[in-house]
Amino acid sequence: MNLKGRKILLVDDFVSIRKTIKKELILSGAKQVDEAANGDEALKLLADVKYDAVLSDWNMPKKNGIELLKIIRADKELHNLPMMLITAETDRNMVTDAIKHKVNDFLVKPFTLQLLMERLELLLAGNFATAQEIQALIETPLNSEVLGLIDDQPNFEKATVMVVDDNADNLDVIVGALKDKCQLKPSNSAAVARKILDKFPVDLILLDIMMPDEDGYQFCEWIKQQKKYKDIPILFLTAKDQPNDVAKGLMLGAVDYVTKPVHPVILNARVKTHLNLKLRADRLHRQNVMLQKMVKQKEDADRMMQHDLRNPLQAILLATEGSLPDESSIKDVLDNIRESTHQALDQVDQTLTIARLERGKQSINRVDVNLLQFVERFRTPMDLLAKSQGVKIRWDVDFLAGEIINIDPLFGQNIFSNLIRNAIEASHEGHVVHVAYDPDSRTWSIKNPTPVPKEVRPNFFEKYSTHGKSEGNGLGTYLAKLLAHAHNGSIRLKASSTATEIDVVIGDQPEINYET
Repeated sequence: MNLKGRKILLVDDFVSIRKTIKKELILSGAKQVDEAANGDEALKLLADVKYDAVLSDWNMPKKNGIELLKIIRADKELHNLPMMLITAETDRNMVTDAIKHKVNDFLVKPFTLQLLMERLELLLAGNFATAQEIQALIETPLNSEVLGLIDDQPNFEKATVMVVDDNADNLDVIVGALKDKCQLKPSNSAAVARKILDKFPVDLILLDIMMPDEDGYQFCEWIKQQKKYKDIPILFLTAKDQPNDVAKGLMLGAVDYVTKPVHPVILNARVKTHLNLKLRADRLHRQNVMLQKMVKQKEDADRMMQHDLRNPLQAILLATEGSLPDESSIKDVLDNIRESTHQALDQVDQTLTIARLERGKQSINRVDVNLLQFVERFRTPMDLLAKSQGVKIRWDVDFLAGEIINIDPLFGQNIFSNLIRNAIEASHEGHVVHVAYDPDSRTWSIKNPTPVPKEVRPNFFEKYSTHGKSEGNGLGTYLAKLLAHAHNGSIRLKASSTATEIDVVIGDQPEINYET
């Protein structure tokens, strides 16, 4: 990265962070890098120097980062100055406030210098982060509805009640009694009612028993056999109030009955009671689903903390224990700490990315890139890894020098790094891993001569499926699958008794239609 001629202002109350970042900026060619410990000091510097960008921490004494941002945006001379906020927190209100005051980028601690420099390069080029990308940092909150703390009355006006009766006069009476209370879908036969159920979500059914062709009992029995309709409560409308008739309806799955001729007051009371029960049951189901997802996310986080982070943290601990290293071994110790820290951060980033992809909250920023330049992002580290294990990689892509692909470079690199690394680790000394791209079908293929056992093939891309490896967290192929799907693409395992091949197709970018 070349920062030649650029002037950068660093604002952070943590001296060592400022010094480390400043050194990197100077080495990258920055003309001037000034430091401020808080917003007040930053404003004094901003009054005298025309900077190209401001990198500011959020939490600082005196004026914090958001206060500094507000002042900059309100200043006629400074309001267009690119600004990045850096924080260890992703509180929804904080991020929303930053977006409201037009923050240009948002970096979450911990981060690597490489990531900071990549984001700074985009910032200086005017490629600012979108509100959607910044909001993707926010984790799903524990809201009141999820926790079951809301106890307000359900909204009956939005509820839909289907009335099934072959008598037009009866339909008119019932519709007249309920029309101001809820949404109504009248039907004069079971056949018409089926069509309504296919087109509209229904919360409650008022069902006449005595109908030609198919009576209420038969239609009720059919509804209770359908998975998507069986939980809709049914109230029978009947002139038959004999105990055996009522019992038959209840045994078939009805929750109540109303005798005819219908009395509006009684009808309203029973409809309101059962709508209340149904809508509350629906809410309870939604809460259950959300809580299950949250429990799963907690289990994922626990797994990461208890297993995935243990090895890199242990390496750091060992590197810092014991007697002080002599001068000749200091570099090795620091390299070990650096590598282990990167591993720990990679595990955290991977887990958070998966969580956002699973919730549909991860932005995919696709651009047109030269295929060979894209491959160079991961070619060298993959070659080095292969060499360390006595494996070779054959890159069947060099003939595609002018090929352009549309992909998110960072996440695309993640897809193929994970898959190629898995292929290398599954190979034996002397094996060759083939990496190829077919421009006609836009298919990438990664092939190695080690077969995947038949018993693990059905779950090859599932979460935590490690395929018998003693190390690894089973997230690499799962993340590759999520990212391929996020690119509107596909991923497929082609396994035989002699080889394993994974094919990845990056799909078309969705078209955006703008209404005028």
